[in-house]
Amino acid sequence: MNTHIKEIRRDDEATYISPMRRGDVIEIQGPAATGKTHLLYSFAMKCVLPRVIPLAGAPAQDVFIGGWEKSAVVMNCDGRWSIVRFHALLLSHLAELLGPHVDSLPPGSNLATIAHECLTRIHLFHPTSYISLACTLIALPSYHATDIPNSEVGIVLIDSMSSFYWSNRAEGERNPRSPTPFQYALQSLQSFRISHGPVIVVTNWALNPLPPPDGEQKHDPNAYLTSTFFRQHLGRPYSAPFDDPPRDNPNARLYPPVNHHITLTYNCIPPLPNGLSLSETIAENESRQAVIDSVEITGYVRSAEAPDRVCKIKFAILNDMKPNLKIALEIHE
Repeated sequence: MNTHIKEIRRDDEATYISPMRRGDVIEIQGPAATGKTHLLYSFAMKCVLPRVIPLAGAPAQDVFIGGWEKSAVVMNCDGRWSIVRFHALLLSHLAELLGPHVDSLPPGSNLATIAHECLTRIHLFHPTSYISLACTLIALPSYHATDIPNSEVGIVLIDSMSSFYWSNRAEGERNPRSPTPFQYALQSLQSFRISHGPVIVVTNWALNPLPPPDGEQKHDPNAYLTSTFFRQHLGRPYSAPFDDPPRDNPNARLYPPVNHHITLTYNCIPPLPNGLSLSETIAENESRQAVIDSVEITGYVRSAEAPDRVCKIKFAILNDMKPNLKIALEIHE
């Protein structure tokens, strides 16, 4: 699995992008293999990279990197987060940003040392249940005060919020009148959000595709299977501002909202036609490889402040050791 995000760009036709603010919650939802974890890598990279990198020589110069230079907390619930992959992305991204300035770094500084410093800002945890996630989040303020007192927690990444969905659902059916472990995890996340104000990014499964409008259904009988958006499968008290109608949660202040939502989809490649000979199949497969390698993943970005407005980002995860990550993430106080 030597794949990396090659490029992320914003659709030129997009007319609205809501700025992120401290404490905002971003949900990334999509089917399997649509790049949810890789998109998390880009958020983490933006957080841990320095804002500028000084160069040697006179007059003094700085290369603008645009990072936040803050700590990133990763809740690796799915076990998919790869620190090796993240390190490779860091090195490649730094090499591209510095370009010809690599040879002008101060003595003792190089790509490896800069990447290592960034890695020290990653704090990786491995919850094994919603109760485990809740306990980790409850202990996070103490961990911050004792282990990283001089570094602000800029972002909390949870991959994935659905990891323990089925066991939690079973628990809720056994004890319908008792709070579920999922509720405790959400309350703990909200407590840390209020006290420390990090940006929170969570990934989520896409289980229930929304049916298209009736007009679309007439033209494409399979449109339901290729739905752009999905109904929220996580139950109350999880926020679902983009459902129709939006979910009404009692005591909503006790739980984190969802301020921004990114739905990831990919263009399906049609299967090989029936009746091909072996030689025709090989030839067809070779001609399709370039198309397969260039398949783009589209992200539809919505904000709770303007849920009817949608902008798009596009990226591809390719077998390329030179990823070109271009994401505009700005924190507005």
